[in-house]
Amino acid sequence: MTSQREVIVNLESGLHMVPCSRIAEHVRDFEGSVCIMVEDRTVDAKSIFDLLTLRAPMGTVLTIEANGPNSADLVNGLVTLFERNFETE
Repeated sequence: MTSQREVIVNLESGLHMVPCSRIAEHVRDFEGSVCIMVEDRTVDAKSIFDLLTLRAPMGTVLTIEANGPNSADLVNGLVTLFERNFETE
């Protein structure tokens, strides 16, 4: 099953090392593919370095797409990370 949602980067400093590492950590054990897209670029969300190449400043609209078991839960979890500006409880 494939799931897809859009998110907006709301971090003043954009998508930098800390949020990229939290994204990669969130998806690392997912038994499918997870990518994040912006304009004409698509990167593997399991790779911190690939995520950093997005160079996504505040206000950038990203598309998250996951393909595999429980993909909707994974995508929704990533959306929650973005909505909370990657702050952990």
